[in-house]
Amino acid sequence: MSSTPAISVVIPLYNAEKYIGACLTSILNQTFQDFEVIVVDDCSNDSSCAVVESFIPKFDERLKLLHTEKNSGGAGIPSNIGIENARGKYIYVMDDDDLILDATLETLYKSAEDFQADVVFMERGYLLESEEGKINPDEKDLKLQAWMGKIDNLVEEPELENETDALIESFLQIEIGWPIWQKFFLRDIVTENKIIFPDMPTSQDWIFTLQLISNAKRFLRVPYPLYIYRKNNSDSVCRTARSTDDELIFWIKTHLEGVKFLTNFFNSQSFFKSNMHYQKVLLEMWEKTNYKNVMKLMIKMTPDEMYSILQKALAEKFGDNANLLAYLCTSLTAYKFQLTIEKFKNEVMEQKSNS
Repeated sequence: MSSTPAISVVIPLYNAEKYIGACLTSILNQTFQDFEVIVVDDCSNDSSCAVVESFIPKFDERLKLLHTEKNSGGAGIPSNIGIENARGKYIYVMDDDDLILDATLETLYKSAEDFQADVVFMERGYLLESEEGKINPDEKDLKLQAWMGKIDNLVEEPELENETDALIESFLQIEIGWPIWQKFFLRDIVTENKIIFPDMPTSQDWIFTLQLISNAKRFLRVPYPLYIYRKNNSDSVCRTARSTDDELIFWIKTHLEGVKFLTNFFNSQSFFKSNMHYQKVLLEMWEKTNYKNVMKLMIKMTPDEMYSILQKALAEKFGDNANLLAYLCTSLTAYKFQLTIEKFKNEVMEQKSNS
């Protein structure tokens, strides 16, 4: 392996003692060995770090374990730290509980080099239905599927795209998946364009992917299923049990942080300055992606209760603007909730009139 590795594999880590060993073993078994692995622990309180440390000798100094100063509550900050410390020409970010096939890095690297791509996107992959941290899952546990979009739109051979507006349209149609582990990308595209994960507990990949495709000059779609995603990990942040109040705060903060980050991003990009309509539709997409979780909670509380909870929760982060934001979020949610009820009533009445 050269002094500068071809690939840097970045793994944000948090309380994955059951899975991280299998994850690292799948990397250790790669047919392509010119890589480094950077694991960034987000203050785990289980034995995850001990498991990682036990693998360091096996990787011949190609495995680093870094730590955040405090728990960030999401994968974004650890991923940023890993990317900042990466030396590879290409970067691949994995979840700490997932696996890759033996030829994954070789196939992704060769595809990127052959097509001189700055981003490689895997349209297909495997779902792992098992909870166990298996090194070699049984075939019956794996389910081949398209990550996003329509089956009939998938490529059968590698396909290169270089038009930003076409990539944005594909993103809007959910033909380009959001999870970061579907992407293999040049380190330079991230460093030169200052692409980072936002500091928020979930949905970071949505925003990171949008930044990638907005700056990609050569975006390569490949049909190869190379990644194994663990579906039933109950330790995931999105599956963590929370009270109704905490759940509301979780999704409202995510939504507002996302809007703030996206607004700053749009203002920094000449493409979006020249194509204002994309700003609007992408913000609407962001709202639909995250705000639906807020809508579900409206059934469990009154607008006054929602306002009170939000005002207190947003005060620390948004200061004098907390009251206004709490009011706007409460009013928007109540309005959308009322529209949903009216739509449901109209559908019921229409069904009755047609019966």
